[in-house]
Amino acid sequence: MHDNSSMSNDNFNLESSQCRYGYEWISKLRSAKYLVPCKTISAKAGDELEMAVLISPSGEKFLPAFTDLQELEKWPFEKHQIVLRFFDNLKYVVLNDPYSLSGMIINPFGDRIVLKSAQIRQIDVNVESVSPQNARSGPDMRFLRPRRKFPELGVLLKAYFKRYEEVYSVYLMMATELGKTSPHWLFLIDFDGEKLSLFPELINVIHAFMHDGESFEILKATYTLLQLAAELGEPIYRK
Repeated sequence: MHDNSSMSNDNFNLESSQCRYGYEWISKLRSAKYLVPCKTISAKAGDELEMAVLISPSGEKFLPAFTDLQELEKWPFEKHQIVLRFFDNLKYVVLNDPYSLSGMIINPFGDRIVLKSAQIRQIDVNVESVSPQNARSGPDMRFLRPRRKFPELGVLLKAYFKRYEEVYSVYLMMATELGKTSPHWLFLIDFDGEKLSLFPELINVIHAFMHDGESFEILKATYTLLQLAAELGEPIYRK
């Protein structure tokens, strides 16, 4: 839910620097934590957080996110409450509410980055377009065996997926872009259906098992990726 209370401002516009959606740029975007203004509203089932929304001069609504406290201090409205969220959390807020939100804007009152809904979807496509063939033989990407195990996460996923009959298995491996980024965790989910109905809550489950400085991504598994994952290890969950 969103606080739409006239959060328009003359200093807010949609001009932003051009961004190249390369893998390294996307990796940094997704691994960072963002400060998001919210307020608590009363609800019958208890208190609920409502994220703030910025309204552009043309009437478009954007979810604001800040990279640090210095940028957050530029927020000209009352700061009821601030929450910390990853890009993937915010991504699904936008994609699950396409008729109300036009996208998200990072550091709206500084060196801003505007990501409209179509661009956010394209980032998803760029992440999922990494092919295992290129990763194993080309200069860009490679997949690795997991460097540690997650037995507690496996137990939690077994209980969690009881609600999802369409989830069949979860594989874990690591991915790295040669010479540019440290390896990050890659969770492959073999399931039927749309990821928008499954991934947002699952992101929060997995976050609790990440060490400081670690990042991860969740992908809907393809047959080729499942073959590669099976070569690198056993699934951490199987129906």
